[in-house]
Amino acid sequence: MTKKQNLTKSERRIHSANIERLKSAGLTVGVDNKILPDTPRLRIEQSEISTIYAGTREGIALELCSRFTAFKPWTTSRYSITIAGCDAHIFLAEAPKGHPFYDVFGWLEEPREAVLNHRILSGRPLPTDRCLDGILVAQSFGSLPRRLDTGMPLSVRLLFRDHLGNASTAEIRAILTWQEQSEARAQQRPNRATASSQLTTGSSPGQVAG
Repeated sequence: MTKKQNLTKSERRIHSANIERLKSAGLTVGVDNKILPDTPRLRIEQSEISTIYAGTREGIALELCSRFTAFKPWTTSRYSITIAGCDAHIFLAEAPKGHPFYDVFGWLEEPREAVLNHRILSGRPLPTDRCLDGILVAQSFGSLPRRLDTGMPLSVRLLFRDHLGNASTAEIRAILTWQEQSEARAQQRPNRATASSQLTTGSSPGQVAG
């Protein structure tokens, strides 16, 4: 193991910055600058105000501002997204190949570089030298109860598992915004096969394509 005194000036700055990042995340760092054994592999946090767009007849689009910090090797294998009080199946959206935007039902549009979906579900290990800060874009063909009011904060629970079965959870508070739909427009349903293409063939929803 390379000792700090053997590092270059630039490497020492990076080393110190990483230690401060770990401490600011609430982790305990030992005297030898090692993370203690009970440190989670992955921490997920809300980074900014998030939004849920819900059609008055059907359809849900979620814009979840999140921060992913991997402290140990982590490759996402499965995930689930649930809204408290709602049993709709929710999955991470996928942008068509080569398309610069993620667009869900025309209610939200985010540039690809701001979205975390393709980074989290890449099948490759997440970086451990920096945080991934951006937006999770999710969607559902289900609906929310109409008793909920615009502007109401809703609780969204995230659960991610790696290929070893380790789990990381987070609760995101998102503001509800209703999207008015006429009956004719509601009948123009999105292509479910395309929207679900990021799931593995024949596997249960929320499993990452391998």
